[in-house]
Amino acid sequence: MAGLTGIIGSCEEHETYLLLNKMLKCMVHEKFYRYETHIDKKACLVVGWTYFNDDQTDQMPVWNEHRDVYIILAGKLFISNGDVKWIRSRGHNLPHNNYDLLVHLYEEYEEDFFEKLNGQFAGVLVDLRKKVSYLFNDRFGFGRIYYREEEGKVFFSTEAKSLLMIFPDARAIDPVALSEIFACGCTLKNRCLFKKISILPPATLWKFEKDSQSMKYTYLSEGFVRQSEYIDRGDYYQKIKMTLQNILPRYLEANRLIGMSITGGKDTRIILAWADFTRTNLRCYTFGSIYRKNRDEKIAEIVAKACGLPFSVIKVGGEFFRSFPKLAEKTIYITDGLMDVSGAPGLYTNRIARDLSPIRLTGNYGQEIFEGYVAFKPTMISEKFVNDEFMQLLRDARSSYQEEKRNCDKYSFILLKQLPWYHYSRYKLESSQVIMYSPFLDNDLIKVISNTPLAIRQSSDYIRTRLYYEGNPVLAEIETDLGYKYCDKSLFQRLNIVFQEFTFKAEYAYNVGMPNWLAFIDYVFKPLHLEKLFLGRHKINHFRIWYRDILPDYIKEILLDKRTLSRPFINRRAVERIVLNHTKGIRNYTFEIHQLLTMELIYRQLLEAQNS
Repeated sequence: MAGLTGIIGSCEEHETYLLLNKMLKCMVHEKFYRYETHIDKKACLVVGWTYFNDDQTDQMPVWNEHRDVYIILAGKLFISNGDVKWIRSRGHNLPHNNYDLLVHLYEEYEEDFFEKLNGQFAGVLVDLRKKVSYLFNDRFGFGRIYYREEEGKVFFSTEAKSLLMIFPDARAIDPVALSEIFACGCTLKNRCLFKKISILPPATLWKFEKDSQSMKYTYLSEGFVRQSEYIDRGDYYQKIKMTLQNILPRYLEANRLIGMSITGGKDTRIILAWADFTRTNLRCYTFGSIYRKNRDEKIAEIVAKACGLPFSVIKVGGEFFRSFPKLAEKTIYITDGLMDVSGAPGLYTNRIARDLSPIRLTGNYGQEIFEGYVAFKPTMISEKFVNDEFMQLLRDARSSYQEEKRNCDKYSFILLKQLPWYHYSRYKLESSQVIMYSPFLDNDLIKVISNTPLAIRQSSDYIRTRLYYEGNPVLAEIETDLGYKYCDKSLFQRLNIVFQEFTFKAEYAYNVGMPNWLAFIDYVFKPLHLEKLFLGRHKINHFRIWYRDILPDYIKEILLDKRTLSRPFINRRAVERIVLNHTKGIRNYTFEIHQLLTMELIYRQLLEAQNS
């Protein structure tokens, strides 16, 4: 989604411009990035933004006809044809169907306008008529905004590193935030990893008026997640189907080449079942393993062929391993340390996907939205390498997670906490390379599901399969990656499901889930390359083997370095034992190495590099 940064409160001093330049340039991550700045002395605002050179959305700022209202946006908005027609009926000049619409919607709805925005974004809106400015983000916090208030000014950015660049005293890790990352895979309660930097909660509108105190509040109306309307399962399905048909044209833009990452699962199949291929230029791809043609490759190829679409495979192989140190470092840098190094394959594959199309249409979040899938929970992994002082923080982090989950229903937890806290990091990484289109986060679809009682939504697996069956029955004849086929209850199909589930679990057990006693046995039989029997059937990442056989020198170089072993929170002897035993192959410490390597690269890429 590229990025946005700036300063609200002053734009007179020459120093302010220099600060903006520092904040902005560290957000230019690739050669295809471009950046611009805007200075508004009347609004006491300086702002800069990065964007992709092939992004066809409107150039920023977007002004109204009288040039007294404008908006600067980083991210992607999905606009309905109904809004376009209504704005034109109100007499507004709308030369394009893109973001020109936004300032006119604001003129009509004023502050109620922000709730109508549909997508993943962060933005600034300035109304010179009323002498008011707004800083805002999307309802799920994917357009994350970091900020710091200092001497009557607000410094903000979609990337924490911008603020680390200009505030040396912020270049320190908050131990509570780090304990939450170790225990839960993300920070909780919108907590920032770095001291003296804050994060705006999702759906926040921060209002600045001249000579008045600024105000922060959520722009979502009460009852956003209600689960109150009574409808039966049949009515629910019909509403879902109708809504899906209405929203998909927003994500399948005519006359644009769109790359769709498909799998052997259900969610991308739902999109394909209802897509209008006569209006859309789609090409499909999936991500492959080096060990064999995995289930996603096999089934996605059949699905694409059934839809008459071109298909290709992006494999994680030799070039990835040669580039792993740089990919790992960049993964940490782009996500401000929130995506661990296991995200490096995602950075690699999305870079290649960009060559197919700068837009990536995905079925991400379908299982979470339809079925209420909770994707993260606390673990005890890091207790093996932290010191006694840090141990209590890990226990507190696990308690915080349980409290957050206990204080709301499951669906509210997913929408209001899991999406902005846990899913944000992967979205941030992937959207640094491609423009992400995720139909299952559409406002209209979320509204239908969130207003439906939980008891009815429990049947969402039935809903998902029926959706692609009715949209394209041919797709229902193709089994999923785990062997499921619509309405096929034959003995053969049941046995196939059992077999696929077994190979899925066996691959996990042989890879990152291997117990230590079995890792030693695997080490003894290493010359037989038993991994060829298990790996690559379902997954593309095989870090246990990679850390042991392909990347051990890099792992030891980083994690046995004196700087690493002297970090706060670290039990030095435990780290040495973890690294040496795993790289020898006699133990499995994959997740521990993920966390240790991530922590060390946070220091080197985001804290110490800023000081140099």
